[in-house]
Amino acid sequence: DLVALAQRNGGKRVLAVDWDLEAPGLHRYFRRYLKLPNTATHEPDVDNLPGLIEVLSSLRESVAEEEPDLGRDKLGALVSGADWDSHILATDLPSLDLIKAGRFDATYQERINSVDWVALYTKQPQLFGAIADYLARHYDYVLVDSRTGLTDISGICTALLPDTIVAVFTPNRQSIEGALTILRQAVKYRLQSRSE
Repeated sequence: DLVALAQRNGGKRVLAVDWDLEAPGLHRYFRRYLKLPNTATHEPDVDNLPGLIEVLSSLRESVAEEEPDLGRDKLGALVSGADWDSHILATDLPSLDLIKAGRFDATYQERINSVDWVALYTKQPQLFGAIADYLARHYDYVLVDSRTGLTDISGICTALLPDTIVAVFTPNRQSIEGALTILRQAVKYRLQSRSE
């Protein structure tokens, strides 16, 4: 439980990231705890607030004209220069923040489908590591909710981002075998990338 993690560890900062871009919903669990900016006439609709896909789209545009494989330092500077603060939602819960998947408007599906994750990773293989480094510098714990299955974005979440992978599954054969497949792929990738 995210709240227990934040409270149990002496106020250490915890960030929850909804990286399940195809089926987002983490913000709904935290809706009543979110500290939203009030306007003179109304409270903003959470669905209209930006999130992860907007940050990733901005970073993708930043590296589009750059040479391939910029390296961790240059990518780290680009990631640090992104507007993270506008995309992180504070909560009333001690030491717990949230990055929702994105702004859920009529263009949301088109925006997530327009990202060619494989091409982005091929051009800038250290970008996602630079994102993980940035978040780790600002939070003691970063918990990433990622899509289950064999999609490109799932591979990024399970193989490139975490120090530790926690697999959550239902107690049935299909779910267990699916989780094992994903974990084996992540471990294999991580072992190969360390030896290169």
